[in-house]
Amino acid sequence: AMNQAGIPVEAIRFNRDKRGVSTEKTRRGQTPEQPKNSLKIPKHTLNRIRRRLQRCTVQGEPLQPKLITTLTEQLAFSVTSGSLKGLDPIKAINIGIKLIRENRWRTPSGYPQGGSHIG
Repeated sequence: AMNQAGIPVEAIRFNRDKRGVSTEKTRRGQTPEQPKNSLKIPKHTLNRIRRRLQRCTVQGEPLQPKLITTLTEQLAFSVTSGSLKGLDPIKAINIGIKLIRENRWRTPSGYPQGGSHIG
């Protein structure tokens, strides 16, 4: 069997990452877009969240490094899949940081127990 370009179908390889997502390039040279309901937070934004949390104090005490990592992961989950999903990502991050500062932040519903959301 041949495809439209005349290349045997058996010769076409589909590269997939460990999640099973195609890594093939589209015609415009771009990788396929993520689904519309999925949002990925850029690494520089995650670093900005970490820096802001490092400057935060909760009840007059600075946050511990391990707690900063956990809160960053939880906030990223909440913005991409949780209750803050429908908001503008920057606004959602600001709301999350404010809740953390005011000691009103709670682990997001649906957050994986003991697992990291950030790859």
